[in-house]
Amino acid sequence: TPDPYSYFYQKRGLGVSSHDIYPYLFPEVSLHSGRPGGGADAEMAKRLNPMKNKRFKLVSYWSGIIETNAKGEAEYEIDIPQFSGSLRIMAVNYKGKSFGSAEKNMIVADPIVLSAGIPRFLSPGDTLVMPLTITNTTEKSASADVKIELEGPLTLVPFEGDDLPISANSEGRKVVRIAVDNEIGEAKIIAKVTAFGETFIHETDISVRPGSPLQKRSGAGAIPANKTQILPMDDSGFMEKTIGRKLIVGKSPMIKFTKDIEYLVGYPHGCVEQTVSRAFPQLYFEDIIKELGVYSENIKSARHNVQQAIVRLQSMQLYNGGYSYWPGHGNETYWGSVLATHFLVEADRAGYDVNDKDLQMSLDYLKMRVKEKSKYDYYYNGNQRRTIFSRSSIYSAYVLALANQADKSSMNFFKANAKDLSLDSKYLLAGAYQLIGDQNSFRAIVPNAFEGERAVQQFGGSFSSYIRDEAMSLNVLLDTDPDNAQVPYLAKHVSEQLSSARYLNTQERLFGFLAMGKFSRKNADNDVTAVIKNGGKTIADFKGRTLHLETKDLGKGELEVVTSGKGDLYYFWETEGIDASGSYKEEDSFLSIRKTFYDRSGNRITNGRFSQNDLIIVKLSIVGLTNKYVENVAISDVLPAGFEIENPRLDDLPQYRWMGNRSYPEYQDIRDDRINMYTSVSKYNNNFYYMVRAVSPGKYYMGPVGADAMYDGEYHSYSGAQWITISE
Repeated sequence: TPDPYSYFYQKRGLGVSSHDIYPYLFPEVSLHSGRPGGGADAEMAKRLNPMKNKRFKLVSYWSGIIETNAKGEAEYEIDIPQFSGSLRIMAVNYKGKSFGSAEKNMIVADPIVLSAGIPRFLSPGDTLVMPLTITNTTEKSASADVKIELEGPLTLVPFEGDDLPISANSEGRKVVRIAVDNEIGEAKIIAKVTAFGETFIHETDISVRPGSPLQKRSGAGAIPANKTQILPMDDSGFMEKTIGRKLIVGKSPMIKFTKDIEYLVGYPHGCVEQTVSRAFPQLYFEDIIKELGVYSENIKSARHNVQQAIVRLQSMQLYNGGYSYWPGHGNETYWGSVLATHFLVEADRAGYDVNDKDLQMSLDYLKMRVKEKSKYDYYYNGNQRRTIFSRSSIYSAYVLALANQADKSSMNFFKANAKDLSLDSKYLLAGAYQLIGDQNSFRAIVPNAFEGERAVQQFGGSFSSYIRDEAMSLNVLLDTDPDNAQVPYLAKHVSEQLSSARYLNTQERLFGFLAMGKFSRKNADNDVTAVIKNGGKTIADFKGRTLHLETKDLGKGELEVVTSGKGDLYYFWETEGIDASGSYKEEDSFLSIRKTFYDRSGNRITNGRFSQNDLIIVKLSIVGLTNKYVENVAISDVLPAGFEIENPRLDDLPQYRWMGNRSYPEYQDIRDDRINMYTSVSKYNNNFYYMVRAVSPGKYYMGPVGADAMYDGEYHSYSGAQWITISE
């Protein structure tokens, strides 16, 4: 357009003339690391601080076009928020084809300038020692009357002497103590100083965030008709204001996986596998989700989430058409590339905006890789081993057939060597033949039953597991031969496996949910009904349609469910909350992680006492407790409020050469209140180091350091929470 500034405002419905002034405050920049598909929820926040505020206000304005007067002068008026310092004023002028520019700094300072030493966050139970520095910028002495006001879960410890004399062009200091209540929430610390007949105010927004992560407890199962069962709804120890309760009952086993729908939609990791796992279920089951009565912003906006996942995958695609595991990584992941291509093929069929060129590059990549016919050693039934064709290759053949670009030559090669295929790969190859209309080959390859072979859990590669493999095989049959006699048996078996497993990895949830979602549509003659009671009082009646009850409906304590009619009533309950004390269960399950502190000379610090401005080296040591090599382990170290991460990269600092046997994470995510690292773990110790500075005096709760395998939560370790003290 001839006038880009007018266009800018017209697009926002402002309507601009060259004589108007429109100040524009640039928006705060937000980094959505690991948030494919848009939106945010409690599950996504597990590894992040769940409490957000806009503590730091940007001072950045744009005036729009201003016309000068005959002297070449122009005026622009702004309201500056709480700010002391130097502002840079920049101007660009033009007339016809001529233009110029200039800039100048302007000092902004009240007669009395306040500065409070406050950390970026607090935890329940903390005690902050807050120094308030009062600077007199005038040529006159002042008597400052100091008042502290608090909002949110904060309590002021009384202090003596509100009046503070301050000489001209000098500063004074008042130290106050602030105790944090045993609850979380948004808080505000307001310092008011009266001097020279005027009151000067310094406000600080701060989050009181939990010292340990959100915890969830759940249970699921089936109640036969004409029975009574008690559901515990365990929320013991959770803070009252943080407790959430949910109960879902229905005639379909699909309701067992409601928690897994939420889990997939809000998984906290943003790698290619997690991005696809989050978006894939939303591609097909928005109608099923509505039928179940499940509601959340993420599910409501499923189409938006799918489209955003497609966009995110574009940032991971490499020049050869494959996909890197994390954005910015130079090497592709074969299994992740096949999974991403499968998702994009289905998304394209469903009408989503998939770039044809990018999709074809993905398919060309699969065509190239499927011809490699690579093999690897495969472990099953405990410790049995044989050499099989890569699962990624067979999956590629299936996805190519699904996209009507089947590589028949490779398919025929694999068919001739079917003895070297895993059990789930046989279902995939058979499904590929069924998709191209070769029913004879389909019947020749498809197993009679999914039995006789139990895959050992993999933490990388194709992320195989017995549950995932069976769920994937069921998906193949539901898509290619839905009337196959194996379908009801496989559906029952997958349902039992998913509902009884203590932990499920992302692929198990993804393919299990897809398979059971399709099978649930076949549910027919179940006419079970039920009455749900709390304390002997009926709170809900189930009459056939899936019932979804939330905290306000359920009250407190255990529930009683009385069924009647014919069939089974399926249920899922979940409670969530945060412990006020930040307590957690310290245990090592297949992994062990420990945290230790050192000073700059390599001396270990064991008493939890530090001095302000100390530089501290944090050492995280992790080791596997079995002989297994565990890939994709996430480490989360939650900091106390008085610490700030100083320099996570210590490679170039020669004074820290004392650090021996040092390891490097594959990926790390640094936040104000924690650091997340991603690595692989073996029976040999891995040591990771980063540096923090003791900044704010006080007594603070330090949450535990935790480690868990991203694809199998049974592999985990939590340890090391304690109170630390920082003195002036």
